[in-house]
Amino acid sequence: ALSHVAVGAWSLVVCAALAVLAGLAWAGLARRWRFAAVRVLQAALALAALVVMLYTGLLLQSLNAVPLWATPWLPALFVLSSLSCGMALVLAAAQLTGAAFAFVTVLGRLAAVDAAVVVLEALVLAAFVGTALAGIGGDFLVDRTAEALAASAEALVAGEAAWLFWGGFVLAGLAVPFALDVALARLRRPRPALALVAAACVLAGGLAMRFCVVEAGMHPLLAMAS
Repeated sequence: ALSHVAVGAWSLVVCAALAVLAGLAWAGLARRWRFAAVRVLQAALALAALVVMLYTGLLLQSLNAVPLWATPWLPALFVLSSLSCGMALVLAAAQLTGAAFAFVTVLGRLAAVDAAVVVLEALVLAAFVGTALAGIGGDFLVDRTAEALAASAEALVAGEAAWLFWGGFVLAGLAVPFALDVALARLRRPRPALALVAAACVLAGGLAMRFCVVEAGMHPLLAMAS
């Protein structure tokens, strides 16, 4: 039977295999491939990557026992965060390999796209947190749902790990990368230090967001159960 875990596992395998093929094509090791075939490969890889980005959020959303996660804003937040992290890795890899000097214009446009994604991520985050604080959620399978949802929202924005949420995700993972992306998009030459700092902040922010969301969702329920 299909499940979020099974779909996620298979999508990871397919994504990895297609990424290897795409790498071979990019390296020129598949010279006999037609351009149309490469385009089809890229489209399939993009679709598999989208499934990989989406399944974790859908998995958490399906766990109705955790009120904080049972919202459509969570998968959207995970997808946007994953997309931003992917672009951050591309920007960092280009700097570390020296490819940035050959693709200045492309990387500038990529930084601009990442800035737009960061804005969307901040808007989705505001909707996610705002609806949780307002007690707006779906249908759950546990009692005292409203109390658990309120406790989770409070733990996320004002609990013991709130410093990580505000400092690690909102500041370091959203605000700083947005400012650096805007600067990188306007530059006419590579700035490795700025690009690497922006990439590091995006990746650290993505990790902080996932930790905070999981911790804030589980901690109040565990406290109530005890």
